[in-house]
Amino acid sequence: MKKTLQTLIILSAAQLFGQNIYINEYLASNDACCADENGEYDDFIEIYNGGLASVDIGGMYITDDLSKTTEWQIPITAPDSTTIDPGGFLVLWADKESEQGILHVEIKLSGDGEQIGLYASDGSTVVDTLTFDAQATDVSMGRNPDGSETWATLTKPTPGTTNGSASVSELINLPSTIALEQNYPNPFNPQTTLAYILPEETMVTLVVYNILGKQIKTIVNQPQNAGVHNVKWNGTDISGTPVSGGVYLCRMKAGGFTQTRKMLFLK
Repeated sequence: MKKTLQTLIILSAAQLFGQNIYINEYLASNDACCADENGEYDDFIEIYNGGLASVDIGGMYITDDLSKTTEWQIPITAPDSTTIDPGGFLVLWADKESEQGILHVEIKLSGDGEQIGLYASDGSTVVDTLTFDAQATDVSMGRNPDGSETWATLTKPTPGTTNGSASVSELINLPSTIALEQNYPNPFNPQTTLAYILPEETMVTLVVYNILGKQIKTIVNQPQNAGVHNVKWNGTDISGTPVSGGVYLCRMKAGGFTQTRKMLFLK
């Protein structure tokens, strides 16, 4: 009974603090960098718990295709192996060899560029997602600091440990123009992520409108530093009331830049 109660508490914490779980580092072309427990050089995905409670990611889904949110479910049979303590890290080996252990998942990453998604146990709620371009062999990408919105190239990958030692010179090269990416997933329910890139510090507003042009919710309205930024919209209006299904517009203004993306909310 004691073990069962402990597991329930951990699962409850996962539901409450899931927004603090991050895909923190990934290596999509591992030739001779980082070996798993079997001495094999497999691609990896590092998960970081930036919250205040332990989180069991057992039962969550990991995918390399954001259109297939339930591609692989992390087993729930060994919570001691899949629970991440506050400030801790967990490495998933993307080798399609799940017979090697509970942390070996049935997806592989492509060095030519791909997607990574982590979804809650309902198979649809986004925990964290990202899209990446072509990768260099034995060089990983990691958030620096851990759990932040800024990514760095790591010539010395750090699976299972902090990325905080990366130097400023390793930070990703930002484009010279502002860009608002298409939200993902799209269509979505109940939450979607909006990513945008700022080449320099500027004032940013990000506002959701309905198809008739009525303002629904302001997501961002503040100065922000240069870098890659990710914000989430959970399909609610300014009062916190869920909106109806349909097409919505997200408009970003930053300096003299304005761009709008069309989003489809399914109910």
